[in-house]
Formats: sequence, C-alpha cells, structure tokens
Amino acid sequence: MFRTAPRSLVSVLVPSTFLLLFAVACATPEPAVQKVAARPLQPAAGEAVVVDQLYVIIDSSASLDDGAMFYQERALVESFVGASPDGDYQAGAVAFGGFNRSEIPLARFDRAGFQAKNAEMPYLESGTPLHKVLGETKKSLAGSKGRAAVVIFSDGVVTDEFGRDVDDERVVASASELVESYDGTVCLHTVQVGESESGGVLLRRISDLTECGSSRPASAVGSEAQLHALNREVFLGTVTVAERKLPAVAAAPPVPAQDRTRWSVKFGFDSANVAASYRPELGEIAQQVEASPGARVRIQGHTDSKGNVDYNRALSMRRAEATRDALVNAGVPARRIDVEGFGADAPLFADDSESSNAENRRTEIELVR
Repeated sequence: MFRTAPRSLVSVLVPSTFLLLFAVACATPEPAVQKVAARPLQPAAGEAVVVDQLYVIIDSSASLDDGAMFYQERALVESFVGASPDGDYQAGAVAFGGFNRSEIPLARFDRAGFQAKNAEMPYLESGTPLHKVLGETKKSLAGSKGRAAVVIFSDGVVTDEFGRDVDDERVVASASELVESYDGTVCLHTVQVGESESGGVLLRRISDLTECGSSRPASAVGSEAQLHALNREVFLGTVTVAERKLPAVAAAPPVPAQDRTRWSVKFGFDSANVAASYRPELGEIAQQVEASPGARVRIQGHTDSKGNVDYNRALSMRRAEATRDALVNAGVPARRIDVEGFGADAPLFADDSESSNAENRRTEIELVR
C-alpha cells in the first residue's frame, strides 16, 4: 500500500528544495570589469624601490553599491599590482567586510601570484570597520622593519561590523597607532572609489598622517601613466650612487623655480571638466612644485552667479577637486594640495554679462612657498 510522507516532513522538504532552486536561479555571475593593461614601472636614473613591505587594504563591504563598485575596485587593485615595479620586497593584502576577512599573507612579491589571489577576493558585504582593519594591519606588520607602504582602496564610509556609524576620529587614531608601532617608516596611501565627500575627507586625513603618503580618487588612476604616478609615490625614492652600486650617472639638475606663482583654469557652463588645453600649464606647476620642496598648492573653486547658493558651492568644490586631480595626474603629490570652494561669492567681475560669467567660472591655483 502506498503511503504518503507525513505532512510535517513535506512542509520541511518542499520549501527547502524551492529555496535552493530559487537561489540557483537568482545567482548572477560577477560583472566583467575592464582592467588597465599597465607595464611594470621602471625606476629612472637615481631612483630605486625603497619599500620593504607593501600591504594593500581592500574594502569589500556593503557600502560599495551592492558589490558593483567592489568588482571595479578589485580590478583596479589588479591593475595597480600589474604596474608595480619589480623588486626585492614583500607584498600582502586583506579584503574586509563586517567580521570577515580574505587575506594574502606577506611574502616576497610575486606579481602573477598576487594578481591571481586578488582575483579570487570575494565580496564580503556587511559593515566597513576600517578602524579594526588598521589595527589588524599593525599586527600583520609586527616584526617587520624598514619602510612599509600601506595602500587603502575604499570609499571611506566607515561603520562598525553591523553598519552603524563610527566616529572618524577612531579611524584616524587607529591609523596613527599603526604608523607609530612600526619599526621604521610607514607611508599611508589612499585611493577612493565612489564619490562620498565625507569619505574622501577621511581618506585624505589618513594619508596626511604621513609626509610620504598620498591620496587620490579612483578616476585619477585609470591609465598606465596615472598608475605609474601612483606607484612612483608608493615605491620609489632617490638613492646615492653607492646605494645603487652602479657607475655614477649624473642626475639632471632640478628645474629652477620661476617667478610665476598663480594660474587660472576656466570652465564651461555647469562643468567641472579640466580641458586638455591646460596640460602645459599643469606641467609647469608640477615642475615648480618639484623644485620647491616646502611649497604647497592652494586651489580655490568659483562659479558664476547663475543657480542657487548650495548648488554653486558644491559645483565650485567639484571644480577645485577636478583641478587637484589633474595636478596629481601631472605629478604633484596630492598631500601638498589644498582645495576650497567659494561658489559665486568671489567673482572676478560683478556684472551678470555672459563674458563676465565665463571669466567667473574658474579655479585659481596658487603656489604658496
């Protein structure tokens, strides 16, 4: 005689089977993300790899737009590693989200191996406890000495493991403890994915803890030249002939500083794009900054009088940040650049004619020695 399964068993088996099939049906493959095919950076005459340890921190939390930004970020890390110079240094990494971690332990730099392991880094979701990860990085570098470069890829939006807000001061304090605990010199570099204004401020605060640090948006590392600019800041330093153990090579003298200390970049209506025609001037600024080690660059953004006050203030800040990014791409260290946005509060011309508005849509750049 045929006997049916007890009702209680059917009620357990059927929903479980349905959920499994539903999960399989809803599973989606990782999105295809374009990587930058960058060649390894080659040190110039008088330069050498001065880093003893490279440690990469990769934000894999839920704040990265349901994972879409994470896969772009992971591809960016792979491009960064591809552009890193050869050398006798150790490299490691950690991806984090909530309580979860996916690690690449510190070991002698192996480009292909590092890239392969990075490609397997999962999207971990949950909160963004960067302050905890910085403390864990302190332990990962314990026992090491010399010079360490810590490169953080994140949106800068920090929470605890459950997604609750964390005071920025806790994050800065953790980064400071990492710097102070290391037996040697730590350089903190940050690359911001996403467009969180407060996240960008926090990441710049972290990088500013170290004079050798740098900070830039992900949009400023989208080409081989931009990746090489980042890697030059992360890895390279000047060395003497004796340290290189090579025949003496006369280094080119530094470009002498010129009298000019002010420049201006004009923008189209409602635009924050720096025109390619400004590249020669940006290169001139980069040369003068290099020739003036103690100088800083001050960028002030402005708009015309059209639009409301809040919108214009935000637009002027975007213009200042776009100018900063263009200067970073030209070779100016981000840590030496200050940006401000004044909206329409400081026009060059007070009348509301089109010609005056065109002049007022600008950023002003000043080299402060």
